[in-house]
Amino acid sequence: MSETFPKRKITGKIAEVGINVASTIFNDHFGWIFRRTHQEHDFGIDGYVDYVSDEGNVTGQSIAVQIKTGKSYLSATGSMHWYKDSIGHLNYFLNLPTPIILIICDPDIRACYWAVLDKGKVDYDENGWRHPIPKLQILDHAQKNIIQNFFGETTNHIADFQEDQRLLKSITEDTFIQYSVPRRDIIELNTTNLRSFIDRLIRNEKLSLAIQGKLYISTYGYEFDKREVHEIKEIRRWAKKARKTINEWYLCSGNEKRFSTILWMATCTCGTKTVPSPSAAAKGRVLVESNPEELITFMQECFAGLNEACDKWGWSHDMNYRISQQIHEELFSEIPFPKRS
Repeated sequence: MSETFPKRKITGKIAEVGINVASTIFNDHFGWIFRRTHQEHDFGIDGYVDYVSDEGNVTGQSIAVQIKTGKSYLSATGSMHWYKDSIGHLNYFLNLPTPIILIICDPDIRACYWAVLDKGKVDYDENGWRHPIPKLQILDHAQKNIIQNFFGETTNHIADFQEDQRLLKSITEDTFIQYSVPRRDIIELNTTNLRSFIDRLIRNEKLSLAIQGKLYISTYGYEFDKREVHEIKEIRRWAKKARKTINEWYLCSGNEKRFSTILWMATCTCGTKTVPSPSAAAKGRVLVESNPEELITFMQECFAGLNEACDKWGWSHDMNYRISQQIHEELFSEIPFPKRS
């Protein structure tokens, strides 16, 4: 044969054996999908294995795979083979967002040994590093369930979106959505749960529109406390933190005067004081006064949240004006809202 043809290096042939053996196990024996990394994008990862459920669903979960092939990686003594690689690859591997399976392949008997990279098991020195791979840990169907655990739990995210659609269909003109903050969250200054709930509402424009003006945020666990809400120190502290993490109060602005989230948030955070009033007391009510400047600051925060929503979804100026007017009337009911020019 003429010597003018390129020759395939023996090392390349051996490496191909390892990749072929491992990919066959993942594809045929496990029923998963082995995606080989293109050579131009190979920075130390030979491929990725996509998890496929027993029902045939490709879930989007994957783990990385790096394969070493040849007798030099196989130990004649002891209970371990040793995967060896460069220091640069170690840093790269440990920063991957997915687990990485290290594989050593014996090309003569077409057997693969595997281990998941564990930083705590790395044997490191200035010239490189190595990682133990148990000789008894052979990549075969018996190991499938063990390796499957490294993909993590599969979540049906579509169910969340379907729940949003069911909620959207249930909202009518007279629907009233109430989110109650438990006393434990109040005491622990936990606003995370409320933040998550609101994030769920505002990720969908149709849901945001449907909820707007129908959301009431309350507290529970203080039903038998005779004090007014703004007189309870721990609620005031929680409300002040809530204002720092939440600005979607426009969702609560509406025409339901009996349940005003914006009003009780204002009384708890705007220097509110109870004012003696015989006439109010005779009607079973309490007269309170808040610091006007602090009320204006809170109203501006409400407006800012509304403006962000309008910019995000492209809501009209008319809609912005209408909701702004509702916010203003809840905080400054005796002062007319400026007319549009």
